[in-house]
Amino acid sequence: MQRSLSSIIIKVTQIMPNYTRGELANNTATMNQMRNNLYHFLRYLMSKGVTNQQILVRLQRMGSNIAKTILEEREFTGATFEDKIVSIYSEMFNSKISITENSSQFVIEDKKCSLCKYKRENLSVAPCEVITSFVEEILIRLGYTVNKSHVSKSIALGDISCIHTYDLKERDN
Repeated sequence: MQRSLSSIIIKVTQIMPNYTRGELANNTATMNQMRNNLYHFLRYLMSKGVTNQQILVRLQRMGSNIAKTILEEREFTGATFEDKIVSIYSEMFNSKISITENSSQFVIEDKKCSLCKYKRENLSVAPCEVITSFVEEILIRLGYTVNKSHVSKSIALGDISCIHTYDLKERDN
Protein backbone atom coordinates (compact mmCIF):
# COMPACT_ATOMS: atom_id res chain seq x y z
CA MET A 1 0.00 0.00 0.00
CA GLN A 2 1.53 3.30 -1.07
CA ARG A 3 0.91 6.41 0.95
CA SER A 4 0.81 9.84 -0.56
CA LEU A 5 3.23 12.54 0.53
CA SER A 6 0.37 14.49 2.12
CA SER A 7 -0.62 11.48 4.26
CA ILE A 8 3.01 11.13 5.41
CA ILE A 9 3.16 14.83 6.30
CA ILE A 10 -0.14 14.64 8.17
CA LYS A 11 1.10 11.63 10.16
CA VAL A 12 4.36 13.37 11.01
CA THR A 13 2.60 16.54 12.18
CA GLN A 14 0.30 14.46 14.37
CA ILE A 15 3.17 12.77 16.22
CA MET A 16 5.56 15.71 16.28
CA PRO A 17 4.82 18.54 18.71
CA ASN A 18 5.03 22.12 17.49
CA TYR A 19 8.56 23.07 18.44
CA THR A 20 10.06 26.54 18.11
CA ARG A 21 13.30 26.80 16.11
CA GLY A 22 15.27 27.07 19.34
CA GLU A 23 13.64 23.95 20.77
CA LEU A 24 14.30 22.04 17.56
CA ALA A 25 17.97 22.96 17.65
CA ASN A 26 18.26 21.70 21.23
CA ASN A 27 16.11 18.56 21.03
CA THR A 28 17.85 15.29 20.17
CA ALA A 29 14.57 13.47 19.48
CA THR A 30 13.93 15.77 16.55
CA MET A 31 17.06 14.51 14.75
CA ASN A 32 15.70 10.96 14.92
CA GLN A 33 12.38 12.20 13.55
CA MET A 34 14.09 14.15 10.79
CA ARG A 35 16.25 11.17 9.80
CA ASN A 36 13.26 8.82 9.68
CA ASN A 37 11.17 11.34 7.76
CA LEU A 38 14.00 11.84 5.27
CA TYR A 39 14.12 8.08 4.63
CA HIS A 40 10.36 8.01 4.02
CA PHE A 41 10.59 11.10 1.81
CA LEU A 42 13.42 9.63 -0.27
CA ARG A 43 11.60 6.34 -0.73
CA TYR A 44 8.42 8.19 -1.69
CA LEU A 45 10.25 10.24 -4.32
CA MET A 46 11.91 7.12 -5.69
CA SER A 47 8.56 5.31 -5.89
CA LYS A 48 7.22 8.20 -7.97
CA GLY A 49 10.07 7.92 -10.47
CA VAL A 50 11.93 11.05 -9.39
CA THR A 51 15.50 10.81 -10.69
CA ASN A 52 18.52 10.74 -8.38
CA GLN A 53 19.61 14.14 -9.73
CA GLN A 54 16.18 15.63 -8.94
CA ILE A 55 16.27 14.12 -5.45
CA LEU A 56 19.77 15.52 -4.92
CA VAL A 57 18.60 19.01 -5.91
CA ARG A 58 15.64 18.77 -3.50
CA LEU A 59 17.85 17.69 -0.61
CA GLN A 60 20.31 20.48 -1.33
CA ARG A 61 17.52 23.05 -1.47
CA MET A 62 16.14 21.67 1.81
CA GLY A 63 19.50 22.04 3.59
CA SER A 64 20.04 25.54 2.25
CA ASN A 65 16.55 26.67 3.28
CA ILE A 66 16.94 25.24 6.79
CA ALA A 67 20.27 27.06 7.17
CA LYS A 68 18.70 30.38 6.21
CA THR A 69 16.09 30.08 8.96
CA ILE A 70 18.53 28.75 11.57
CA LEU A 71 20.73 31.81 11.13
CA GLU A 72 17.85 33.86 12.52
CA GLU A 73 18.28 31.94 15.81
CA ARG A 74 21.96 31.01 15.99
CA GLU A 75 25.42 32.37 15.59
CA PHE A 76 28.28 30.04 14.76
CA THR A 77 31.57 31.11 16.25
CA GLY A 78 35.16 30.11 15.97
CA ALA A 79 38.49 31.80 15.42
CA THR A 80 39.38 29.70 12.38
CA PHE A 81 37.50 28.11 9.52
CA GLU A 82 38.01 24.70 11.13
CA ASP A 83 36.59 25.96 14.45
CA LYS A 84 33.50 27.24 12.65
CA ILE A 85 32.99 23.90 10.86
CA VAL A 86 33.34 22.01 14.15
CA SER A 87 30.86 24.42 15.77
CA ILE A 88 28.27 23.92 13.02
CA TYR A 89 28.53 20.12 13.00
CA SER A 90 28.59 19.89 16.79
CA GLU A 91 25.77 22.31 17.55
CA MET A 92 23.44 21.40 14.71
CA PHE A 93 24.07 17.71 14.12
CA ASN A 94 25.62 16.55 17.40
CA SER A 95 28.60 15.29 15.41
CA LYS A 96 32.21 14.88 16.40
CA ILE A 97 34.05 15.20 13.14
CA SER A 98 37.59 15.02 11.88
CA ILE A 99 38.82 17.55 9.31
CA THR A 100 41.52 17.07 6.70
CA GLU A 101 42.70 20.10 4.79
CA ASN A 102 44.32 20.04 1.37
CA SER A 103 44.91 23.61 0.18
CA SER A 104 41.40 25.05 -0.14
CA GLN A 105 39.59 21.71 0.10
CA PHE A 106 38.26 20.52 3.44
CA VAL A 107 37.24 16.90 3.90
CA ILE A 108 34.99 16.17 6.86
CA GLU A 109 34.66 12.65 8.22
CA ASP A 110 31.65 11.91 10.38
CA LYS A 111 31.58 8.37 11.76
CA LYS A 112 28.19 8.89 13.42
CA CYS A 113 26.33 11.04 10.92
CA SER A 114 22.98 11.97 12.42
CA LEU A 115 21.10 11.64 9.12
CA CYS A 116 22.77 8.41 8.00
CA LYS A 117 22.85 6.40 11.20
CA TYR A 118 22.15 3.05 9.48
CA LYS A 119 22.70 1.47 6.09
CA ARG A 120 19.41 1.66 4.24
CA GLU A 121 18.46 -0.63 1.40
CA ASN A 122 17.08 0.89 -1.78
CA LEU A 123 18.58 4.33 -1.27
CA SER A 124 20.76 5.79 -4.00
CA VAL A 125 21.15 9.36 -2.71
CA ALA A 126 22.80 10.12 0.63
CA PRO A 127 20.43 11.73 3.15
CA CYS A 128 23.34 13.81 4.45
CA GLU A 129 23.29 15.86 1.26
CA VAL A 130 21.01 18.01 3.44
CA ILE A 131 23.94 18.55 5.81
CA THR A 132 26.46 19.58 3.14
CA SER A 133 24.10 22.13 1.61
CA PHE A 134 23.19 23.38 5.10
CA VAL A 135 26.85 23.86 6.01
CA GLU A 136 27.62 25.41 2.62
CA GLU A 137 24.85 28.00 3.09
CA ILE A 138 26.10 28.85 6.60
CA LEU A 139 29.66 29.24 5.30
CA ILE A 140 28.53 31.53 2.49
CA ARG A 141 26.65 33.69 4.97
CA LEU A 142 29.77 33.79 7.17
CA GLY A 143 31.70 35.28 4.23
CA TYR A 144 33.34 32.22 2.68
CA THR A 145 33.19 31.46 -1.03
CA VAL A 146 32.26 27.81 -1.50
CA ASN A 147 32.82 26.46 -5.01
CA LYS A 148 31.27 23.10 -4.30
CA SER A 149 30.16 20.84 -1.50
CA HIS A 150 29.29 17.19 -1.83
CA VAL A 151 28.96 13.85 -0.11
CA SER A 152 31.48 11.31 -1.34
CA LYS A 153 30.65 8.53 1.15
CA SER A 154 27.58 7.80 3.24
CA ILE A 155 26.77 5.37 6.02
CA ALA A 156 23.20 5.13 4.69
CA LEU A 157 24.61 3.92 1.36
CA GLY A 158 26.82 1.30 3.02
CA ASP A 159 30.07 3.14 3.77
CA ILE A 160 31.69 3.04 7.22
CA SER A 161 31.51 6.82 7.62
CA CYS A 162 30.12 9.87 5.89
CA ILE A 163 32.62 12.01 4.01
CA HIS A 164 31.65 15.59 3.16
CA THR A 165 33.90 17.76 1.01
CA TYR A 166 33.91 21.55 0.81
CA ASP A 167 35.93 23.29 -1.90
CA LEU A 168 36.57 26.92 -1.06
CA LYS A 169 37.54 29.55 -3.60
CA GLU A 170 39.80 31.34 -1.19
CA ARG A 171 40.88 30.93 2.37
CA ASP A 172 39.52 33.82 4.44
CA ASN A 173 40.71 32.63 7.88
